[in-house]
Amino acid sequence: SSTGSPPGVLGEGAAKGGKNDDQTMVICARCNKEMPQSRAINALGVFWHSACFSCTTCDCSLTGGWKRHEGKPYCADHAPNVKRCARCSEPLVGSYINAMDKSWHQDCFTCRRCKKSMDSFVDVGGQPVCADCYGLK
Repeated sequence: SSTGSPPGVLGEGAAKGGKNDDQTMVICARCNKEMPQSRAINALGVFWHSACFSCTTCDCSLTGGWKRHEGKPYCADHAPNVKRCARCSEPLVGSYINAMDKSWHQDCFTCRRCKKSMDSFVDVGGQPVCADCYGLK
């Protein structure tokens, strides 16, 4: 490793028999094999092959998005402390609704009885019920 290089960087000319010996080579944090920096994913302060950048729990690819927990990468399904929808239990990503001390996907926040979306609702046993079904209209 060259003096003063970031972690995982071999420095210019360090490739052993590569096609571009003058291209900066880096070491993958998972497999410890070298690759051109131009083809590496830089995440969590280290470099990864795209095939090596995967969820710590399930090993699925993280090239489409990921969460950090205690310095490790996780998919949305396995990241600790991820908010989940009160109806479907899937992770909440992007915008969502907070109601009745719970969080909901917008498509999941529907009347428990008629399944329609609601502008106003009544909390019935911890589930939202629209004003029509509750008899307020």
